[in-house]
Amino acid sequence: MSSPIQDDSPLFVHFEKLIEPLTPAATIETNKRLVKSEAYSSLVNQIRRYCRGEILGQSILLAGHRGSGKTTLAHDAIQQVGWEIVKESKSSEDTNSPLTFAAIPFLVSIHGPDLLCDEKSSRHCSNDERERNLAEHAMKQVAKALHRSFCEQIADKFATASKKPQDELAAQFCVELDGSPELSTLRCYWDKAGFLPAGILDACGLKLKRDMADRHLPYAHREILALEGCVGAVRDLAYLRSDQHADAAISLHATEGVKLGAIQLRDLLQASLPVLSLVAGGFSAF
Repeated sequence: MSSPIQDDSPLFVHFEKLIEPLTPAATIETNKRLVKSEAYSSLVNQIRRYCRGEILGQSILLAGHRGSGKTTLAHDAIQQVGWEIVKESKSSEDTNSPLTFAAIPFLVSIHGPDLLCDEKSSRHCSNDERERNLAEHAMKQVAKALHRSFCEQIADKFATASKKPQDELAAQFCVELDGSPELSTLRCYWDKAGFLPAGILDACGLKLKRDMADRHLPYAHREILALEGCVGAVRDLAYLRSDQHADAAISLHATEGVKLGAIQLRDLLQASLPVLSLVAGGFSAF
C-alpha cells in the first residue's frame, strides 16, 4: 500500500474584489464574475419585455435570507438590460438595424420603514383617519423616491451629454432639480445645452424605438414633459393633506378637482392613481 504524498508547500487562494452592479466601476467584464441563476434570467427577461413594450408591467417577489444576493441580483438585471440597450443603439447606428427597446430601466430605491407613519402622530385619530394618513404618507414617499431616482438619471445624462464648457450649466441644472422647476425653465436648460430637438438621449448615443402615435413629438419634448410630469406629481402630492370633513376637494396634477367622500383608503388610492399613472408614463417615456 502506497503512502500518501506529502506536500508542505503553501496553498494560495486568490480573492477578487466584487464590483457591485450599477456602480461607476461596473463593466461587462466585472459583471461576468457574478453567478447567474434561473431567477436572474427570469428577471432580466421580464425587464427586457417591459422595456420593449411587450407587457404593461410585472410584479416579482425576490425571497431569500439576508445576504443571499437579492439586491445584487436586481441591480445586475437592471444593469444587463441597460447594456443591451446601449449595444442595440450602437448597432442601429452602424448597421441601420431595427430598434426593439422603447424604454430605459433604472432603479428606484425605497426604504421600507419610510412608508410607515409615526404612530405618535396618529395616536388620537380614528381608524379611518389613521388609514388615510398611512396611505397619504406612503404615496408621498413613493412619489419622492420616483422623483429622486428619475432626476438623478436625467442629471447624469445631462452631465454626460454636455460639452466641457457647459459643466457649470450641468451643475446648475442639478441644483435646479432640487426645487420644483417649471416647464419653461426646463426647456431653457435643454435649449442652452443644445439638446433641442434631438434630446439628451440622442446626445448620449442612445436610440429608442418610437410608436407611430408619438413620432411627431421630438425626443427633447418627451424628455421635458416626462420630467415636468414627475416634478408636478411630487409638487401636487406635497399638498395632499388629511381633512376630517368629508367631501374635501383636492386638486391633483392632470386631474380636475377629484372629490373625496368618505375617508377611506380605496378613495385615496383612486384619487391619487392619475398622479402616479402620469409619473409612470413619464418614466416609461424616458
